[in-house]
Amino acid sequence: MRILISLLFSLFFVISCEAQTSEKTIDTVYAENISTVIFTKTGLPMTLPIIDVKNRTNVTVSFDDMDGDVKRYVYQVELCNRDWTPTTLEYNEYAEGFPESKIITYKPGYNTLLPFMHYTLTLPNQDVRFIKSGNYLLKVYEDGSKKKAVLTRRFMIVEPTLGVSPTLSTASGSKYNTHQEFSFNVLAKNFNVGNPMLEISASVLQNNRWDVAKINVTPKYIQGDNIVFDDRDVLSFQAGKEFRFLDLRSYRIRTERIKKIERGAETWEAYLYPDVDRSGQVYIKYKDINGAFLILTNDETEEPDLRSEYMQTHFALLRHDSIEDASVYLVGKFTDWQLKEEYKMNYHEVKQGGFYEVSTLLKQGVYNYQYVVKNKKDTQPDFAALEGDWYEAENEYTIFVYYRPFGARYDRIIGVTTFSSAQL
Repeated sequence: MRILISLLFSLFFVISCEAQTSEKTIDTVYAENISTVIFTKTGLPMTLPIIDVKNRTNVTVSFDDMDGDVKRYVYQVELCNRDWTPTTLEYNEYAEGFPESKIITYKPGYNTLLPFMHYTLTLPNQDVRFIKSGNYLLKVYEDGSKKKAVLTRRFMIVEPTLGVSPTLSTASGSKYNTHQEFSFNVLAKNFNVGNPMLEISASVLQNNRWDVAKINVTPKYIQGDNIVFDDRDVLSFQAGKEFRFLDLRSYRIRTERIKKIERGAETWEAYLYPDVDRSGQVYIKYKDINGAFLILTNDETEEPDLRSEYMQTHFALLRHDSIEDASVYLVGKFTDWQLKEEYKMNYHEVKQGGFYEVSTLLKQGVYNYQYVVKNKKDTQPDFAALEGDWYEAENEYTIFVYYRPFGARYDRIIGVTTFSSAQL
């Protein structure tokens, strides 16, 4: 009966991995009332959402509905290919349970100036379990309607079969001071691969970011039991610098980057000291969280997800003149690494020179961020224009190894490793 129900549901609720967005923006929030989306391994807030194929590990997604009332949110999961296009598999071929289920865990924020409803979902659960490894997409809808998309998030199911060994290299030529390059070997001993050059591929992420990921990377050559990935042109990343840092854990005590905090009409207002252009500054090494954010509060002792305040946070970037034919955006994990209109900065001219500014609601915690320039003539944003790059910057990289033998209909993830550039 359960299998029959699953098959019936799949006929009505199959959705495509590319139905609403491209591979560069799959991790997206569609509803204006949704804020602070976090998706990680359960209990490990700085990790990618990765599940063991035997369902021995879990991932948890959480988000706040700023309308503050209870809504009927439903979710679906779908298996995707290595390039995040849809597979041809039916739901019951890669998962057990219901193709669509309701999010049943939610609690209101309490003792906060702004009301919100906090929703959480853990996978796998009693309604869905996974039977194949690969790339997966989580989609959340209000009332189960595709016209009311709320958010989409990627996660991965892995079967760690093959070992992955990375080696950091020195970039050459014009990239010497600005990029990080590396190669890696996949050890295929005792694993039968018919044609590794065609059947094995990889995706490489920098700081858990799919927007700058190298997808569908192919091997360079085979050396004994090692499948060698050594294409320096492909496996080359802008190094950036350590991210700018903001500590919003308290509305009572000003931290290093906060100039003043005051009670506003609806919520707390936090004004940061102005930032400056770092592109020409020397590199300074310090500990950051690689562009991520964590929800924490020093004003309460328990349940930070429910008791953290939302603070209207005011950012400013000093600049003597505006950047011609370009826009400046505030970005980080909290913006899904996207250039969103609500994070676009406005330029103000003053006698002392001028500045860019933007204000946004942020939940109490610690945040990494940076400023990005988008030239009207360029298709890609410039992450170095106001931040700079330096090869010694500490970045975290994750490699996923995919396997699709001849005739298969989906890509298995058979190897994964995460490492810091400072460790190699």
